[in-house]
Amino acid sequence: MTRVADDVLGKLAREQNDIFCRVREGNLDPETVFRLHKQMLGKLLVTINLSLNFKDMVAAGHYSYVFIKPELTAEDLPPFRDADADREVNLGEWPKLLESPESDEQFCHPFSLLAIGDESQHPDAQRDAPIFTVWTSPRTGQRWSAVLSGFGSTDRILTVGHCGRVRWPADHRAASVSKAPQTQ
Repeated sequence: MTRVADDVLGKLAREQNDIFCRVREGNLDPETVFRLHKQMLGKLLVTINLSLNFKDMVAAGHYSYVFIKPELTAEDLPPFRDADADREVNLGEWPKLLESPESDEQFCHPFSLLAIGDESQHPDAQRDAPIFTVWTSPRTGQRWSAVLSGFGSTDRILTVGHCGRVRWPADHRAASVSKAPQTQ
């Protein structure tokens, strides 16, 4: 390692030690530290309000702009398990999800993406780079996508439309979750 790398790692270790000490002494809330640490690693903890439908979840985002294909119906959304209401969503590279069906991860449910866009949970997550998910309509077999993006410091955008065989730009982050264990 270079001297510069050693200095950077040393500074990081000292700051981590300071955080650990503050949590241990009760000066920092452990849940807040845990959530921020996960976010820094590209993981977001989301909670889905099961009393809301798709339209209500969109409204909860308080987006500056919403573009949803008018032919989208509730029957085009994949089934949602109540057990998935609290999820850890990973924000990462999309090629492994599109090109590796054997991956341990899969695209998240559109509800999980909308929970990321919920202004009360992660109001700025989409400002760093667009976040998207992809699913297949159980009704038509057509592929759909939902994208959270933002321009500038104020605009937050939700776009939902047909996906086709899109190659996503390199700056887009796929929202994924761990696959549920296979039941026998």
